[in-house]
Amino acid sequence: MVNKNSCSVTFQGTFYAMDKLSTVRQWISECLAKPYLFRLYAPPSIQTATLTNAPPTVPVELTDDNLSLSEVGLAPSSLINLTFIDRIQQEASGTSVLRFDLNQSVEDI
Repeated sequence: MVNKNSCSVTFQGTFYAMDKLSTVRQWISECLAKPYLFRLYAPPSIQTATLTNAPPTVPVELTDDNLSLSEVGLAPSSLINLTFIDRIQQEASGTSVLRFDLNQSVEDI
C-alpha cells in the first residue's frame, strides 16, 4: 500500500480475471482495521458503460459480487474506486482505516 495522506490511501492488489468481486471485497475487508461498510466503483469507461447502460463518463457502482472481474470489464487490469459508507464516523474517530500492521508499512509518495 502506498500514497497515504490525510484524505486517501491507495490499495494495490493482484487478482485473476476470473476472480469474483466478492474476492476483492474480502481482501479489502481483511486490510481494514474494523469492518467498515464500503462501496466499489468501476472507473468511467466505454466497456463498463456498455455492460451497464450507463454513460461512459459516469463511475459505475459494482454491486453484483458473483460476477468475475472479467465480466465487469476490469480485466486484464483496472483501478477500482472505494468509498466508505460510514466515512464521517471514521473521520470523527481520527484513526486509520487500515489494520495496524499494514498502517506501519505504508509509504508516502
